[in-house]
Amino acid sequence: MAATTSNSSYTAPTTMLTAPNTTKPGCQCKCGNLTVPYPFGIGPGSHCSMIDWYDINCNTSFDPPKAFLSNEGIEIFEITETQMRVENINLSYTCYGPQRPVNEAAQFRLSSPSYTFSADANRFTVIGCNNYTFFRELDTDNMIGGCIALCSKEKDLSTSCSGLGCCQTSLPKGLKSFSLIVEAFYNRTNVSDFDECGYAFLGEKDTWNFRGAADLKAKASDFKEKIKKNVPVVFFFFDHQNGKIYFRKETKAENRENAKTNKEKKEYQRYSPLQNVPIVIEWTVGTENCNQSQLNSSGYACQQNTKCVDFDGGTGYRCQCLLGYEGNPYLSPGCTDIDECADPNNNPCVKAATCHNAPGNYSCICPIGQLGDGMKTNYSSGCIPMNSGSQSATKFGL
Repeated sequence: MAATTSNSSYTAPTTMLTAPNTTKPGCQCKCGNLTVPYPFGIGPGSHCSMIDWYDINCNTSFDPPKAFLSNEGIEIFEITETQMRVENINLSYTCYGPQRPVNEAAQFRLSSPSYTFSADANRFTVIGCNNYTFFRELDTDNMIGGCIALCSKEKDLSTSCSGLGCCQTSLPKGLKSFSLIVEAFYNRTNVSDFDECGYAFLGEKDTWNFRGAADLKAKASDFKEKIKKNVPVVFFFFDHQNGKIYFRKETKAENRENAKTNKEKKEYQRYSPLQNVPIVIEWTVGTENCNQSQLNSSGYACQQNTKCVDFDGGTGYRCQCLLGYEGNPYLSPGCTDIDECADPNNNPCVKAATCHNAPGNYSCICPIGQLGDGMKTNYSSGCIPMNSGSQSATKFGL
């Protein structure tokens, strides 16, 4: 088996992202800076993915190129062995003026049966004063959660998202769609000077921090440094005279500088607090569990020297290499043995011991006249001289 301890530094096993056989033969493995491992594949209709809902569209009009989920049309920032981080394109808002409120609902549906919103990594968030949101499942309209953000004075706001100006709540496992809209209650007269709009969104919980009154005001000065980055940001200008809201989405700082007249720039505000807040999607294989899928050998995705792991957050399963093996568990022929003994100067055995590799395993054998397990780990005995005896072999593995 492969191991890493404080006393050894031999190479960690390769994964589906780092294995030599990351993709099917002849298929592109990277789109810009993103590694796209099988079962995903670059190019709709290229037959590089396991099935079409894993197709990735690589848009080369960007520099560097950007990857998009073909069926969803949203940008992918990262693919791991269990998750994807994608762009956040849906935000609900309600803005208040002398006329009736201006608002917009948000909704998001994952069309692939293998994708769900991560219940562990994401949170629903509401920002504002005296705002609330009910989160609903799109297809059934069932309520799946709610959150209330309250405040009466600007000085009472902190940077803690605990109910004053900001509220967060979890989402159920297996969620594939949602809708939300920001509502308001109570008289807003005492908060209108520092809170013109309320927001609600779903996003990765550790990528966004509430900034108190700064997020409620969201003036242009608050994000001057951020717009230096070539990252899409959505802005709005709220016209108090006619109660209308004007939108602009830009990606270059120089375009934003030319977007409005000097007078309008002073009131030009940020619409989305989601500039760097992705949504985390769990991905699995198929729609059945391991036992059901193994009955259908032609459709079973796990290759040789792997194990099947049921996904407890929804439908489908995942494949993992067995201990002592490495590679891409979805790609034929499967995971390959790790030769822990390949480098005589960098293996799991102490210098005095001899390292012997075996399929999915290895052993460290102390020389004649010494006893022990021959291992380098902190909890191992290594090889210890004895007065008399014979060769001692200890096998450490599966």
